[in-house]
Order: sequence, then structure tokens, then C-alpha cells
Amino acid sequence: MFAALGEQLPLGLLGLQSAGRKYKPLMEALDVLRAFGDFLRGRSAGAPHFANPPTVIVMVGLPARGKTYMSKKLTRYLNWIGMPTKAALRDVKSYLKDEGGQVAVFDATNTTRERRDMILRFGVENDFKIFFIESVCDDPGVIATNIMVSRRAPF
Repeated sequence: MFAALGEQLPLGLLGLQSAGRKYKPLMEALDVLRAFGDFLRGRSAGAPHFANPPTVIVMVGLPARGKTYMSKKLTRYLNWIGMPTKAALRDVKSYLKDEGGQVAVFDATNTTRERRDMILRFGVENDFKIFFIESVCDDPGVIATNIMVSRRAPF
């Protein structure tokens, strides 16, 4: 169900986008978080398996598509289930190698093939598992609302 080692995972595969249905970010994102947490803890459908942290979750998508929203929810949920997780941009390596973190969420657009290839090389060089999660939203109303909300957000 989830992509590993550089396979891209469109959120449409997870039910976060479906034709003819409005995007329901909160409930659907929570469903993804539960499934992803179970996956990392080795409780997904089928035979049990174990996650091999450290893991880097890489958000992919155009601006104002919900990447940061999902990153924050994912980070909060994984910490809640006992998996040390941090949304990180610059300090992914330090957090995972020196601070004892298990999961880092890399929240940026990461839309070019070159950028994703660089992230994959970084993962291989540091022995990190890499997951790509793509956020897709083509509803102009949701995008406009996301832009307005992000302009009001304190930085």
C-alpha cells in the first residue's frame, strides 16, 4: 500500500483524491495516518513485518495542495503512537542519526525528478528508508482557501 525506496505514492491510491468527490482533508488524512502508522509499526494487512527506521517521508506536490497540513498531522500522529517523528527541512540527517529520531517528514514541493533523485541518493548514502507521498488537489476552491490560510499563518 505504501511506497518505499523511491517509488512514488500518489494520494489517489490512498483514497485522498477520487473522481467526482470533494476532497475531505481531515477525515481522509486521518485514515491515511492510521494506516501509515500501522504500516510503520508492522501491523498492516497480511503477514506482520517490521519497520526499519530511520525513515524519511518526503512530501511531493505543487504549492497550496495540502502538503504541510498532512505533514503536521502525520508528525503529530506518529509521535502520539510512540514513534519519534519530526517535520524537518535542514536537519533530517542530524535528527535521525544524532538525536535518536525514527521518522523525519521532509515538507517541501520536491516536484522535479532531479530533486527526488537527490533525496534518494541522500537516503542511500545515510541508510535511510525513503517514502514519497504526493499530494494532488485540482479543486480551485480548495487551492484558493489554502493560499489564504497560508498567508495568515505565522512564520
